[in-house]
Amino acid sequence: MSKKSKKTKVVIQSMTDLITNSSTIIYTISDNSPKALIPLVDEFFKIAGMKLKCKDVFDISVQKDMDAFWDYCKDQVDESNEDIPKELRCRDWNKAAKAWYKFQKDLESGKIQKPKWFKELEKEVNDQLGDSSGDTTLVIVPKDPKYKKLATLLINFLYSTDAQESYDG
Repeated sequence: MSKKSKKTKVVIQSMTDLITNSSTIIYTISDNSPKALIPLVDEFFKIAGMKLKCKDVFDISVQKDMDAFWDYCKDQVDESNEDIPKELRCRDWNKAAKAWYKFQKDLESGKIQKPKWFKELEKEVNDQLGDSSGDTTLVIVPKDPKYKKLATLLINFLYSTDAQESYDG
């Protein structure tokens, strides 16, 4: 008795489907945004006849998505490093998550600057994981409240892109 081979035809929508079986994660990496934004704002000021530079008006930084960052680096936090606030070194997930959320909001609002320990930890995690460590966001903090609307408009413009996906199968 002979065995017959059965052929199966697989329709592939893209190479991504072939490689990942449609389990694609797309991260938004904003690391180059300051390089694009700063000369743009400087040019706006110049055209408007203002003797200001972007650095005079805004503090600009790139902030890693704290949820993804915490997922990847919580085990890297050195519990004995007293430079890191105690609440962020906590192994109780609920307490630590609340503390990291507050820390993120304080960074985003400009209430605090990135501390040295955070920059070091962020670099360590990035070195280990490369670009797979989650989204980043451009943060623009006005140095004077009168520039808050401009900061909001710039962020809205920079993140106004849209994505669409479809399946024609």
